[in-house]
Amino acid sequence: MYERGGEIVPDETRSFNFGTRVVRALTWQEHLSPDPIVSLDPATLDALDAEES
Repeated sequence: MYERGGEIVPDETRSFNFGTRVVRALTWQEHLSPDPIVSLDPATLDALDAEES
């Protein structure tokens, strides 16, 4: 896990606390999903780019 300007805190629940988000440390098989996490269509990408401008 790489840290980028913040603190990553592993705890006794096998989770990583990223401040506002908590991610459980699971195997890659446990993270598999048939549904994509994000939509990468052009309209979505344009909206993300607009947010960062």
